[in-house]
Amino acid sequence: MTRHALLAALLLTVAAAAASGKELDNPAETTWRQVTWDDFKGGDSTAGRWDTGAWAHLASGIDLDAFESGTRVDDDGSWLATPIAIEAYAVMDKFLSGVARGARKDEVLAHEQLHFDVTEALARRLTARLLGMVGRGDDADAAMRDLQGQVQRAYDETIGELRAYQQRYDSDTRHGGDRKKQKRWSQQIGELFAEATAELAKARSSS
Repeated sequence: MTRHALLAALLLTVAAAAASGKELDNPAETTWRQVTWDDFKGGDSTAGRWDTGAWAHLASGIDLDAFESGTRVDDDGSWLATPIAIEAYAVMDKFLSGVARGARKDEVLAHEQLHFDVTEALARRLTARLLGMVGRGDDADAAMRDLQGQVQRAYDETIGELRAYQQRYDSDTRHGGDRKKQKRWSQQIGELFAEATAELAKARSSS
């Protein structure tokens, strides 16, 4: 997992482009879906393995669209800033993703797909978290700054969680080589994905 967005210049006033879900698929990258070996454009490793101990590598990360937010005055006179629409989503970098020669096997691709599934699950969980945020301040600008800071912290925490989760997955399954543990992780990631999807649906219905 090598690609992740920077939020230093996050704009809070642009119209949301991803209220109903971000979708892209071009020669360089794609949002979450079932991938094929044709998506791994980083070349075949001539060393026998793509990375340290890995037969393939799917480079994914979480991007965050700029979002539209609104401000209002609370009953106590303080200003509140809340997101109207926001979307975090998983992206695969095709040119940073590769596979070792002779390793284009179904079980290897299934292992890599789960890396992408984890990324999308945590992106959905992050979106649900962001939709419930409220920035507070003495004026509208202060409330917006508070909201932006919360968004940045949540994003950074999610990226840290994603890295740790991906590393545990590879380490425990030996990059998919331990089939018994791979099966166990497949079930665990499926449950994570279902829970994150439910959290996002609940957050959207409440926003």
